[in-house]
This record gives sequence, C-alpha cells and structure tokens, in this order.
Amino acid sequence: ANCDIAPRVTLAAGTHKINKTGPKVAGEGYSLPIVIGDGCWICTSATVLGGTVLGDRCIVAAGAVVKNNFESNSMVGGVPARLLSYVNECDQGNLN
Repeated sequence: ANCDIAPRVTLAAGTHKINKTGPKVAGEGYSLPIVIGDGCWICTSATVLGGTVLGDRCIVAAGAVVKNNFESNSMVGGVPARLLSYVNECDQGNLN
C-alpha cells in the first residue's frame, strides 16, 4: 500500500536451478517471493529479485539490483544493493 514504483522497475521472482550436466546450464525453473512493505519508493530502472524482503518505507535507488532483506526505513542502492542510509537520516529532496 502507498508505494511509488517508478518506470522501468523490474520485479523478477523467477530463476532457474543450475544444470551441471546436459546441453544447457539453465535447469528447472522456480520462483521466490518478493515482499515490498507499505510506503516504499522504488526508483527508475531498479531490479528487485526473488527472495527479497523490503520493510516498510524503504527507498531503492535508481538502477539498484536488490536481492536481500532490508529493514524498514532503509535506503539501499548499488549493484548488488547495499544499505546506504536510513530514511530519517536523508537530506530532503532527491537521491543525488
């Protein structure tokens, strides 16, 4: 509820087991859940992978690739995403 999800955000729950033998490396497909808490802001071109849990009021910076669990009020960014700050510690305005 009350989330802002920008253009070109990808939520990718699906993945594959690694096929160690056989003609192709992508084995059997499966999905992992993605949990996005209330009030989150996911910025442009971010990718959120299966198995991720974002607590309430998290910010995901533009272009981030997220696969982890982050507590409420976390600001995350990077590839792979890591904790950058907390929402209550951020300057007002933008993410630059």
